[in-house]
Amino acid sequence: MAKKSVFGKLSRLLAVVGECGPAAVAFSGGVDSSLVAAAAAIASPGSVAFTVDSPSLPREELSSARRTARATGIRHVVVKAGRQPEKYYGNHADRCYHCKRHAFSLIIREAKRMGLSCVMDGSNADDAEDHEWGMKAARELSVRFPLVEAGIGKGEAREIARELKVPSWDKPASACLASRIASGEGITGKALQRVEEAEKFLKAKFGLKVVRVRVHGDLARVQVGKGEMGGFLGAERLRLVAERLKTLGFKHVCIDAEGYVRGK
Repeated sequence: MAKKSVFGKLSRLLAVVGECGPAAVAFSGGVDSSLVAAAAAIASPGSVAFTVDSPSLPREELSSARRTARATGIRHVVVKAGRQPEKYYGNHADRCYHCKRHAFSLIIREAKRMGLSCVMDGSNADDAEDHEWGMKAARELSVRFPLVEAGIGKGEAREIARELKVPSWDKPASACLASRIASGEGITGKALQRVEEAEKFLKAKFGLKVVRVRVHGDLARVQVGKGEMGGFLGAERLRLVAERLKTLGFKHVCIDAEGYVRGK
């Protein structure tokens, strides 16, 4: 992306964010929400980044969000999610809708209490299909999408975030732990904790950057980034993976030969 284009899109983003005045930013600490938070810190001083904390948010992701908020220069508030709507726990196709509507409702409540009239989300112009349910919930609650309004896609968001020196500009895409559990299998705190522990082990033990542990009943299907597959596969490593994941309660462990594929 040419420098001129980067600064053109950044100027458009700052204009969109500046229209809102001090705003609440739904903040995960990923590249997109971090870029919106950085833009808000510049164009709308007094804005606040809100992270909704629940068992589906890995502890390292929460710590990373705190570090990124500090580096970005925006006030950061963590809101406890509490009990999710019952339909969330059924884990059907609309799970994300119920989770996001609950999260946005909490942020809106806190934002009103702080005198912030605008709530912004980090969805980008490429997210319409992958984030359909979450964006539906946001639209119903009049949440704005500055990156969409500025015509900024995922790749452009990374380039602009890099120019602004946002520390998470090259962070791999992530998703909540609930997304690892096969549709129709109930969401429980124990299941989420098991996934978090498994992924934490794989990252720490093997230095993996992209890893997902998909849950299918008692079976764990391990996905790693395609560029990391070659160094990961090996009899001894696979033995260690199976051994550790079985201590977490999985009866069967398999490696996805296709590697990590978004949405798979």
